[in-house]
Amino acid sequence: MNHIIQNDINNLLFSISIKYKIDLDLLRDRYLPIIDIEKKKYKFKRKITPRSKTVTSHITQPHTQCCARVWNRGHASFDQETNKWIYGGQCTKIKYANKNYCSLHLKKLVHGDFFLPPPHPHFDKFKTKEDIAKAEHIANS
Repeated sequence: MNHIIQNDINNLLFSISIKYKIDLDLLRDRYLPIIDIEKKKYKFKRKITPRSKTVTSHITQPHTQCCARVWNRGHASFDQETNKWIYGGQCTKIKYANKNYCSLHLKKLVHGDFFLPPPHPHFDKFKTKEDIAKAEHIANS
């Protein structure tokens, strides 16, 4: 683009030099160095819809789900089928590569593995009296 404009200006200066009998070199020295076309950088803006940074597994199979325990409002309940306490909830994100955890829980596992006992006793205070009674009844029978 710059080359085309320079060429057009040269032609204009040439016709001026002929019509008004002015030295062409004088006109070129005077006007060509002043003319400098700046290249403008155009930025095309498009609407980008925000996406979630993590992939959740609401539809996927349980074996692809992260094995980390999440707080889940401190949920604690007794499962009568397995005779075990369920603390918190299982993370809903997809496992990272062939690991057992998502990319977030590979860095830090605050509440432990969902399938193992929690590393801290924080969930004990969320046990309900009904669930404690069920657990004691099954343990006594």
